[in-house]
Amino acid sequence: VGYNPLDRVVSGEQIADRADQMWDLPDFLPTQYPSLNKALGYDELRGGFVKGAVYAILAPSGQGKSTLSKCLMNHWVDHGCTVLFVNYEEPAPHWDRFLFTQVTKCNVFAARDISPEMKSAYTTIFQDS
Repeated sequence: VGYNPLDRVVSGEQIADRADQMWDLPDFLPTQYPSLNKALGYDELRGGFVKGAVYAILAPSGQGKSTLSKCLMNHWVDHGCTVLFVNYEEPAPHWDRFLFTQVTKCNVFAARDISPEMKSAYTTIFQDS
């Protein structure tokens, strides 16, 4: 079979190094929901989604997957993060709106507060991207 049990033997130093690494906390991206942060991490303050990770939110139709995702996305955009939201069930105008948010770095729902000149400038950037 080619299995050698001695291949897995490590030194005490390697074990100590691994134990030290286990104390390192990941870089969390907290949500606006303390109980969700706690469920995804260690507590309300040291939890949330791990930055750079990819998550899939799965549930039956009509259970709030898109709503939760949009709430999280808008919260993170409001706090200066760049977010990519992919929903294969959204109609095309919604895709444009979310991508536009990425270009403008402003909350989707705050877009009505942008002047017509700024909208035009951002639209040009969006179309060129």
